[in-house]
Amino acid sequence: MADIMIRADKVSSTIQRIREAQEAALAFRSELATVKRSLLFAEGDLCGVEGTLAALRAMADAQERRAEDLGAQADRIEAF
Repeated sequence: MADIMIRADKVSSTIQRIREAQEAALAFRSELATVKRSLLFAEGDLCGVEGTLAALRAMADAQERRAEDLGAQADRIEAF
């Protein structure tokens, strides 16, 4: 019985860590969106902005996928 309780605590803490990582990924994505908006505003004045914007879009998309994956993982662990 004690083994089950120890494992339950580990599962609970794992779920919490996954949720924290998901929140961090979403916050990072939000910050990237802010930078992207700033770059779009200054697009006429900067050289090579298109490449930078493409990289930011790719990073934002990757972060969104990671956040979704983390959420799905947390749901699977919670269901377990």
